[in-house]
Amino acid sequence: RVHIPVCEVRLTANANASFKTMDYRGDFNLDFIPAASLIEVLKQTDVITDPINLKRAWLTGQGRWTGKLLAPPLIEMIHADNVKLSGDAGSVQVQGLDLKPVNHTLAFKRFSVRLEDFSLRYLLEALGRKGYTGVLSDFGHLTGDLQVTSEDDLAFRGELEDVSINFSRQSVRVPQKINLIRGALELKGKRVSGLVKDIQLDGGVLRGQASFNLDRQVLNGVFQVKVDELQFRPEVQQLMVGGSIAPIALYGQGQMSEG
Repeated sequence: RVHIPVCEVRLTANANASFKTMDYRGDFNLDFIPAASLIEVLKQTDVITDPINLKRAWLTGQGRWTGKLLAPPLIEMIHADNVKLSGDAGSVQVQGLDLKPVNHTLAFKRFSVRLEDFSLRYLLEALGRKGYTGVLSDFGHLTGDLQVTSEDDLAFRGELEDVSINFSRQSVRVPQKINLIRGALELKGKRVSGLVKDIQLDGGVLRGQASFNLDRQVLNGVFQVKVDELQFRPEVQQLMVGGSIAPIALYGQGQMSEG
């Protein structure tokens, strides 16, 4: 039994081996391990090659592993139960994750992830993405369920809260807060598609739906909007027309491109 203190945190591990079959198995417990430290170890072993920066986040959870003594790879399978990433940005909990080391990478089977009040800005910054910082003053927080089949096959259903969009005219900016967005997202290969059916504006009204198909960087692609009733909050209306605007309906298609 081994206890490894790391900056007031603890990793506990147990292992058992059979010298007759050369099999061994063990279990581990993560007790607030800094996520950045684990990412650095995975980078040094080439398990992770893309830049990922997880600041102010800690890992907790349990799991087990199996392997063969004196026969590479020493670890054949890692199973993680209820592993949770938590911190200032919210929480992400992984259920039923099986990892198998293959040629310096980690192969996995389908697993599920639960997000609770997780900051979208934090996620974009961790992946080195900027997003539409000129349009959005607040990217909001995600809550929902993610199904991971492969790194190119993801499906999410849930909601995004507390998004803020900037409207500007003659160097004057007025934010429009979106209290809630409900919908679904799907990544297939190099494309991200989504459908939004419920949008609640702070101080306004929006009844309708929107769909889109974008690249993986969420910077280029097409979208479609069908709105039965739209009315922004009074301050936005005042900025746009110098008064009030009656509720409007609209339908349209468009294209987004970087730059």
